[in-house]
Amino acid sequence: MNRNLLLAAAALTAAIAAAPPAAAQIRFIDPDFAVSDQWNNAANWDLFEIPDPDFDEVAIVGSPVLGAALTASVQTSGTIDSPSVILGDGGGTNGTLTIPTGVTFNVLSGLGAGDMIVGQNGGVGILNVTGGTLDVENALTSASGAPSSSINLSGSAQVTVANAFIDRGLRVVGSNVNFDATTPDSSNNGLILGAAGTHTWVIPAAGASTLRVAGNADLGGALRIEFDGVTPALGQTWNLIDAASVDANDATPTNFASVVTTADASLGPGARFAVNTVASGASVNGVFARLTLEQQPVLRVNRQTGQVTITNPGGVATAAIDAYSVGSNLGALDPQAFTGGFSQASGWYDANPTATAISELNPLGSGTVAASGSVSLGAVFDPAAPSTFGEENEDITFRYAKPGGGFIEGDVVYEGLPNNTLVLNVDPATGQTQLVNPTGFTVAIDAYTVLSESGSLLTSNTRWSSLQDQNADGGGWFEANAGPTQLAELLVDGGRTLGPDSVVSLGTPFSTTGRRDLEFQFALVASSDGDFNGDGLVNAADYTVWRDNLGAPDDSVLGGNGDGVDGVTQADYQVWADNYGATPGLGGELLTGKVVYGPVVAFGSSAAVPEPSTLLLAVFALVAGARKPRE
Repeated sequence: MNRNLLLAAAALTAAIAAAPPAAAQIRFIDPDFAVSDQWNNAANWDLFEIPDPDFDEVAIVGSPVLGAALTASVQTSGTIDSPSVILGDGGGTNGTLTIPTGVTFNVLSGLGAGDMIVGQNGGVGILNVTGGTLDVENALTSASGAPSSSINLSGSAQVTVANAFIDRGLRVVGSNVNFDATTPDSSNNGLILGAAGTHTWVIPAAGASTLRVAGNADLGGALRIEFDGVTPALGQTWNLIDAASVDANDATPTNFASVVTTADASLGPGARFAVNTVASGASVNGVFARLTLEQQPVLRVNRQTGQVTITNPGGVATAAIDAYSVGSNLGALDPQAFTGGFSQASGWYDANPTATAISELNPLGSGTVAASGSVSLGAVFDPAAPSTFGEENEDITFRYAKPGGGFIEGDVVYEGLPNNTLVLNVDPATGQTQLVNPTGFTVAIDAYTVLSESGSLLTSNTRWSSLQDQNADGGGWFEANAGPTQLAELLVDGGRTLGPDSVVSLGTPFSTTGRRDLEFQFALVASSDGDFNGDGLVNAADYTVWRDNLGAPDDSVLGGNGDGVDGVTQADYQVWADNYGATPGLGGELLTGKVVYGPVVAFGSSAAVPEPSTLLLAVFALVAGARKPRE
């Protein structure tokens, strides 16, 4: 049957079904003949003709229309002239088109618009240009398809479009991708990277591929950067887009909503990737959207001295600052200790320091932190002592603004040991690792894990001195699935008691060349010891029960939570003192401790339990809301 007869028959059927004319659409059916999944095989199309821009308006790969393939992955060869293309048209469909090296795929207007549409009406569209040439006479769009729709450009891909709106995934791999958007739309946008998309550049040592845009480049969504065989350095730059303008159509330039990279875990504090618009004579169209690894300021908080400083740890010039705010919802700031920060220089103004916020503003100028320098805010960190083990008392935040820009969430780095939970203390210079209880509470644990996503843990017997290796607690500890990403141990019976200022060495299981990405978790042993009034807490109320019943012959007045020997004695007080601050209900839960990178620690006599009168005074001070004294 010739093509004209097929078209006439199809048109009649379509008219009866109130569908568009058959000549408007041609669909991939893939009847699994000898040469399947090939664009140039006429038997793979529902009109038994290869899509032709002179006869068809659109070629559809992945369609719910009866007889068409819901899912198809189409390969190409040679030179192809096509009408508009839709990959994945409708929910439940999936259309993939691959254009490899040696293939030229031309999307022409002809009877249709000359568009390449990657995902439509909830369908999944996937376009892979792995080294071939794609020339789209009008628009390349990815906007209404399923979120998993993607446009993937790699190798020596050559892509030329009039303009593009990409609101789903974009992936640009390597240094040799050539992309040109030649004719801006009616709003002068040559390329729109939409807010719903994640737009990825994979950057090797040779650098990033730069997309060229004759018009405005509108940036939105998330930018993801992956580095292939290269470690980025501070101050290094990569030109991602070369355009006539960037975000020029926005009342307030939006830029990417976020920038995430695979290199974050290996970077130092304050090292951040940022995208800026840079005018350059090297730009073909006028300006670059340039990715830079910047050193941004860091807030350092010393737990022992209370000193808080804004620092520039990278050794390179930091961006100017015209405002900042240090916050604490817990009220852990002492405004009386604030020494002024930038306000030592003219033009800066304090903004009513309080226990919840310390801020400064320069309305007419800015300040900088010199390379490897710092600006002291004074001993303003003054958290309340925790009343129970595990109670969080650290919530410092740091926000700052560059001239002409909005606020940026800065990094906060704590130094020294906290006083509210167990700590994994790691000396990065030697790999020495310790399990430390820097709190004033006695706890017992029966399990712990140390995790490293990057695989920075060493498990040999010469490096990890596990509690099993140490034959601790009667030899009841057992290692569990140890490897570069995890150290774990479990005590099958009883618990390992850790009094105030206890230190347990775990050897040198941290690689001195590894990333500082450790996570530490532990499980407490459930206990009601010291909870004399049965309210689930070991606190001052229980001391009162002991004091009022001291000398009683029957231990039942302590709820059975004393030393287990008849009579209320000094030994029962010791049980209460050893467990003061404990929350029995926490037993069995896997709690998250804190990781501190610093020299190994050793405690002396400070672990001794105070006499009743001394401890009671301390309890009353806590109840009265007194602050933790400086260490």
